[in-house]
Amino acid sequence: MPYQSTSRHSQQRHRYFNQQQQPQQQEHDDENFNQTTGKQESQHKDWISKKKIKQKNKYSSKIKDLKRQLAEKDERFENERFKLSVKECNKLTTPYLKLLKQDISEALKLIENELSDREDRERNCIVCMENQREIVFLQCKHFITCSSCADQLRECPICRQSITKSMKVILS
Repeated sequence: MPYQSTSRHSQQRHRYFNQQQQPQQQEHDDENFNQTTGKQESQHKDWISKKKIKQKNKYSSKIKDLKRQLAEKDERFENERFKLSVKECNKLTTPYLKLLKQDISEALKLIENELSDREDRERNCIVCMENQREIVFLQCKHFITCSSCADQLRECPICRQSITKSMKVILS
């Protein structure tokens, strides 16, 4: 057993020595702790990234399965809906079916009229809205006017490029 002095002077020296040693020891312990926690943090980050990749793969395969199942259900639903509509028609009375046919034919006429109006608008000059389109402007390639309106224009109404040449188009 080492000699232990009980004198006051030796106790003060011992305290001083211990105080000098403690900060160095504390710094050394902190470095070891930081190195250990640094390794643990990197291991933890690696573990988390691996776990995220696994979850992503797991979820992406689940998402693909759900999308496939949804597409199958949509297809089955469309088939069932058609079958149901036929079954429902069988349950309806004759006078009600006649009214339904009349309503549907009126709706179809409205749709046909709207389609023909749109086709006319697409074929007609965008300036006068009366004559059919027949002139293409060669610089910008816009095909939007009739010949009478094209003669009055100096620039394209769509892109504002100046018109230097134009060509008559014959649609057959």
